[in-house]
Amino acid sequence: MTLEKLLSFIQSREWAIDLNFGLSQLSTVLLNLEMGKVERPEIVSNSIPVNGSTSSNETTKQIRVLSLTGTMFTENQACSYGIRELSKELYSAYNDPNVLGILIEGNTGGGESSAGHLLNSTLKDKNKPVVIHAQMLASAGIMGTLNATEIVADGEASQFGSIGSYISIDTTIAKWLAENMDDLYAEQSTNKNFEIREYLKGNKVPLQNYVNKNAQHFIDAVTPKLKGTDAVKQTTVSGGMFYAQDAKRRGLVDSIGGRNYAINRIIQHSKY
Repeated sequence: MTLEKLLSFIQSREWAIDLNFGLSQLSTVLLNLEMGKVERPEIVSNSIPVNGSTSSNETTKQIRVLSLTGTMFTENQACSYGIRELSKELYSAYNDPNVLGILIEGNTGGGESSAGHLLNSTLKDKNKPVVIHAQMLASAGIMGTLNATEIVADGEASQFGSIGSYISIDTTIAKWLAENMDDLYAEQSTNKNFEIREYLKGNKVPLQNYVNKNAQHFIDAVTPKLKGTDAVKQTTVSGGMFYAQDAKRRGLVDSIGGRNYAINRIIQHSKY
């Protein structure tokens, strides 16, 4: 894949991602491509047996460990699994009577808006505890995990936030399209691709309003979890990143602790 194709891919999607994280991920992808590395990481880490069965004949309960790392895409990519794949693993765990709960190890700055919404709806369907243990959750990572049973920050340096969305448009391509393409829309299709059509004419307002609405949906979804005064909540949803203690005060994180702590929280939530 050439850099031009990669950039075209990026600019063809609607993102809910922290920009610093996104740029670091882009550098990683380019390095992997240069080295010919296209290996997809494992989505399932393992299953942890839980002690305390009441009968010697009883099947040992397990905690399923899943991974939410890197850039969030809805579908599988060459170097990463998609959230649809993670969703399948979650439903498999929901339907497994031997799974006591689920630990999702998170380290993501977000990704496609659609990926965040898909994970959000999958976690809303949970029928057993799902605890997120994260070094970073940003943008679509926050949106996707709103319905988790608990979010545990791995440590004081863990970061959370970057609530919002944006669209990246290649102005060179936009200019070329405006000057060289003549799209004929049906007379009944006055609102089809309206925002982009207006943008190509030089009117950014409709597209800006579209991005604003998308961000507002995100803000409306996360606001019920937030803590603090109205002024504090406003700063929380304005796009900044916050370290663990500050994120906890703001309601983006429920607790702070290591992996064993997160596992114990699953056991406590399950009342096992």
